[in-house]
Amino acid sequence: FLLLPLLFMFTVAYTQSTVTVSINGIKKAEYTIKSDETAAGSSIKKAAIKKMSHLTVLINGEQVNNAVYKKTLEVTGSDEIAVASVAQTAGVKGQFVFSNTKLKSLLSKGKPVKLYLMLEPADDKMMMPSKRIYMGTISVK
Repeated sequence: FLLLPLLFMFTVAYTQSTVTVSINGIKKAEYTIKSDETAAGSSIKKAAIKKMSHLTVLINGEQVNNAVYKKTLEVTGSDEIAVASVAQTAGVKGQFVFSNTKLKSLLSKGKPVKLYLMLEPADDKMMMPSKRIYMGTISVK
């Protein structure tokens, strides 16, 4: 009986998010990622990339429900240099829409891209840390 409170104190809480990737409004991939994962994601067919005018990423999870943060999704290449970033769509929690030609160019060449959720305090006066959370890798097959 006394061990039960200790068990709760030492358990690590993991959050999980579902990431849905759509091209031109058509769902192409969906995966679930836990907060402690460093390698997750999905692949998209190269034919879908050729016709891409915009790529939409929808994230469902605890990270996007927190109103004290402004949310931006950053896309990096394999070299970890930011290729594109876009703010969360107004009025739609967790939705990010990219229409970047550099992103299309990378994916067309078959290069994987990594997604990072950037959380910045919504109010500059708040003494909260900024966060960068890995949200998966999109590759092309």
